[in-house]
Amino acid sequence: MRRLTTEIILKLLACALIIMAVYSYFAFKTYRAGIYDVVIHEMIQQYEHWYRKSKQMSAKPTAKHEIYNSWDEIPTSIKQYLPNKPDTGELVTNFFMQIGDFHFHLYAYCHFDEKYTNKNYFIISYFNLDHKIQDNHFISLVNRISIITVIFILLTSTLAWFSSRKIIKATSQLAEWSNNMASPKPIQRYKELDQIANNLQASYQQIQAINQRESKFLRQLSHELRTPISVLLASTQLLEKQGISAYPDLYLSYQRILRSGRHMKDLTESLLWLAKKNTANIIPENIDIKELTYFLLKDNSYLLHNKNIFIRITKGSKTTNTLVPATLIKIIINNLIRNAFQHSYSGTIYIRPAKDYFIIKNQVMSDRDDTTGFGIGLDLVQEICQAQKWQFKIKKTSSSVTACVRWS
Repeated sequence: MRRLTTEIILKLLACALIIMAVYSYFAFKTYRAGIYDVVIHEMIQQYEHWYRKSKQMSAKPTAKHEIYNSWDEIPTSIKQYLPNKPDTGELVTNFFMQIGDFHFHLYAYCHFDEKYTNKNYFIISYFNLDHKIQDNHFISLVNRISIITVIFILLTSTLAWFSSRKIIKATSQLAEWSNNMASPKPIQRYKELDQIANNLQASYQQIQAINQRESKFLRQLSHELRTPISVLLASTQLLEKQGISAYPDLYLSYQRILRSGRHMKDLTESLLWLAKKNTANIIPENIDIKELTYFLLKDNSYLLHNKNIFIRITKGSKTTNTLVPATLIKIIINNLIRNAFQHSYSGTIYIRPAKDYFIIKNQVMSDRDDTTGFGIGLDLVQEICQAQKWQFKIKKTSSSVTACVRWS
């Protein structure tokens, strides 16, 4: 991704080069046209001078100019260097003509004498290249154009640098402030950037208000649910002690109540964590990932009631003891297991606990609506992993869902 400074400077330099290229093209074109005008003017002057002097045309009035009454009078040794016969008022040229050891610029001009004879005459002119007169003028012109081009590019680059420096400074301040929008908004000298800052601040405040309302609602909801859930679970424990298992008809209802109570307990803990989203005060503890997995499997086993499902556990490392935030790891593994149990109806669930990762794979049925394997549990796992900068990957196929969390 390019920096804004580089983009501005490159575009200004490109514009400068285009302008100088156009300027150079027209400068050379104008120079060439000017040379032709000078040559034509001198050729006409030579013609008029010799006509007034001799009242007739001489084949060789000077060493530099020759005047002929017709095209056929021009020697073949000269015509062979000319690209074509000039029309009236036209100048044709060849920039290289050799006569002996000398080299010339050759010009042929068809002049219509409306002042004296009302006839066309062909004027041939030579300019000796050995004197380098025109070349010196040409080189001088090229040097002047080159110097002007360099000066123009330097001035443009300097102007672009100073202009972009001010713009980049303002945008850099805006970018730094966007990373910490709780700080005061920087004062912008440009109206457009100030409008962007105002829009960002308004959006940030709106998002903050929404998050605060959401967190407040989740906290209140989780706290309001905790009391009745605790009473419900305590009542089920009391019924268990009083021997409700001796009454088969009531025991089935008791198990449904117990499962629902545990599910609501896990859900409220997840909602409470979502409301806090603060892991700064969580102290790492030394836990055994494999033992935690067995404990959570037993705790969630009621979700497999009346399901033809097998559990297969393979240890992913020699040791499964690790120093991690135990609360977060428990929430993650518990939600992954619950999600797999809830969205599986048959087959085998493969679990691989390790020191630095946890993998679980469950089978799904393509003819059911909830085969995505996703639920609020996976949303919570994703939230925790993002906050802790842990890796969380989901791989879905038509027949299975694999979830992997790596915390180190």
